[in-house]
Amino acid sequence: MDDISLIEEAIKLEMEAEKRYAEQIKTMKDPFLVGFLEGLRRNEEEHGNFLRGILERLKGG
Repeated sequence: MDDISLIEEAIKLEMEAEKRYAEQIKTMKDPFLVGFLEGLRRNEEEHGNFLRGILERLKGG
């Protein structure tokens, strides 16, 4: 796999994790757990944004 393919796969994984956390948050009742998972979800979002920037740079954007 080349770098671009690896980054695209990593972005996909980050998006899936973000979606999974969002789904779990909807079912949680404990405010501490909701806040904790929301923090994890935001981290995944930041990772995805970072990787999208790298991907754009690698593609010459």
